[in-house]
Amino acid sequence: EGALGVPGAAPAASTPATSRLEAQLGLCRCLRLLGLSSQMKDCAEGALKRWGREAERLRLGACALGAAWRLREWGEVSRLSAEARYVSREGWQSTGCAEALYEFELARALLALRNGETAAVAPHCDSARAALVPLLAAASMESYAHTYSFLVRLQVLQELQAAVPLLSRLEPPDGSPLRIDAAAEAALEETLGQWDARAASMSSSIQALEPVI
Repeated sequence: EGALGVPGAAPAASTPATSRLEAQLGLCRCLRLLGLSSQMKDCAEGALKRWGREAERLRLGACALGAAWRLREWGEVSRLSAEARYVSREGWQSTGCAEALYEFELARALLALRNGETAAVAPHCDSARAALVPLLAAASMESYAHTYSFLVRLQVLQELQAAVPLLSRLEPPDGSPLRIDAAAEAALEETLGQWDARAASMSSSIQALEPVI
């Protein structure tokens, strides 16, 4: 078994508690796709008060964290992401936690970028990719449709890292006013053009576009 567990393994027998958790997570996903991030955060944090097991709390915490960065509540992103630092190895190995780890590391990368800690972005993106590897491998055994959402997440990480050198050039480290020279403007236009071209060739479904937009 790998560090994040074996995806595709036979699931444990469903219990009423498991069914309630999956229903709660499903509700959070629906709220995310509807763009109701505030309600999603309230839903996840309310559920966190009712579940005590580490693996369950990780998955719900990832929902709350995803809602927080979409709302640009960076103080909440910092608080929620810090709580996962105390998670045991067994907690991250639990069923369903690979996606939670991706969400935590993505949020940490965004927070680092927001705080100007550009050197921390790449390590968090690398950890997020590592979390996706077993999920992508399992999905690729089924169909391209199952694989697509994980490819989109990899695209998100690549674009996030591509933004780092751009922001470093556009935001002077001494805090002086923003000045865009010709080279920086050309690099920005090239990158934005690449992103637009990718978006134009993506699936038009909200499930595919939401993580990128």
